Amino acid sequence: MKSGPSQRRIVWLLAAVVVAVLVIGAALYASSNIGKAPTSTATTASTSSTTSSTTSATTTATATTSTSVTFSNVTPSDGPLLYTSGLSTAGLQLRVMLNSSSIPTHGAVGAQIELFNTLDQNVSLSIVPNQNITNWDQDDFLCSVNPSYSMVGYALFQGHFTAVNISAAGSPLRVGEIGFQPPCLFSPSLASTTFLPNSDNTVSIESAHQSKEPPLPVTAEVNATTGYCVYSGNSTNCVGSSGLFGYWNPALGNSGNGTLSSKQFAYLPSGEYTLVAADDWNQYVYAHLTVTS
Repeated sequence: MKSGPSQRRIVWLLAAVVVAVLVIGAALYASSNIGKAPTSTATTASTSSTTSSTTSATTTATATTSTSVTFSNVTPSDGPLLYTSGLSTAGLQLRVMLNSSSIPTHGAVGAQIELFNTLDQNVSLSIVPNQNITNWDQDDFLCSVNPSYSMVGYALFQGHFTAVNISAAGSPLRVGEIGFQPPCLFSPSLASTTFLPNSDNTVSIESAHQSKEPPLPVTAEVNATTGYCVYSGNSTNCVGSSGLFGYWNPALGNSGNGTLSSKQFAYLPSGEYTLVAADDWNQYVYAHLTVTS
């Protein structure tokens, strides 16, 4: 049977309708899925951004906590301890390291004080001597000769003190040698210093020879020690020990004997002690120690 023109028109019309339906369906499908992938990506990015921000905040908080360590819950003989100041405007940090928070009577605690450049570049500064360090040097070093040229210093007090009540601490204990009186030479001071990157090593200039002498290599570090003298025949050698374990009482009179058998010497009695460290840029650190009987 032959198809007529009207039948062919009907076929073409139906084909056109089918094509139109397919096109409209495809368009509707595409329209319904527009934005789905970008929305998912945006959500992931948002989640990633939040996670990153949280991690950064946590890291910062952890770093902040670690640079202001407190030791209120320290247990005896708990190993090396680090007390730190914040960072100065120049990037310097004052640090006190103890090898223990507790020692027995007649025991010794190792203590080191250093001023550290936390930056990866040189830091050059002028020096105005800290009067507290100048006074403390008389109790800590023979002839007040501080090996850091008094850029850092320390004092040992009997009792528990902080920045809040240190004014009530009284005079520090004298841990330097006593009894032997050598002729003390002039102790030079520094006018300026340059801290090397990530170090406590410096290149420093003496006040009295700013234009005459080459710079001095000076380490901004001292060890807190109980000093004493050793007599051998006609010679006397006054030395610093490897740690803090006792002090000298000048009020008992100068017996001329600076050894540990002197009536002026006493081992640290049981109780609490505070080691205060300072630098020439007005940073202070308070480290605490217990002596047990």
